[in-house]
Amino acid sequence: MKDILIFGVPRAGKTSLSRLLENELEEYEIFSIDAIRNAFGDIFPELEINDRNGKNNNTLLPNYVSKLLYWHHKILKNNHGYIVEGCQVFPDKVKEVFDTEKSIVIYLGHGKLKPEEILKNIRTYVATVYEIL
Repeated sequence: MKDILIFGVPRAGKTSLSRLLENELEEYEIFSIDAIRNAFGDIFPELEINDRNGKNNNTLLPNYVSKLLYWHHKILKNNHGYIVEGCQVFPDKVKEVFDTEKSIVIYLGHGKLKPEEILKNIRTYVATVYEIL
């Protein structure tokens, strides 16, 4: 079973796509890189991986996430797949740290939207979330 790696720019729909896939694919679980990053920031602040522009978010963090996936598959012998989603993995880093032969890689962006349209979408999305809460 292949893991599904969903990376891309902020507010491109990574989390939404991950949740849709998780609902459709019962044998998959979501690994949120944001949650892993926040845990590192709380537990190991000296690593400088955090939600405040940590200098190692795009270097060390992808390596740790890759090792965590390996650990879950090989050591724990979990026989389900993972949907890994986050924006801390740049395209050139994906092949370097993840087993792309055993993964489906999706990279999301905003396409041809102008910055004003992206900002409008973000404001619309955030307003909708606050209304729901």
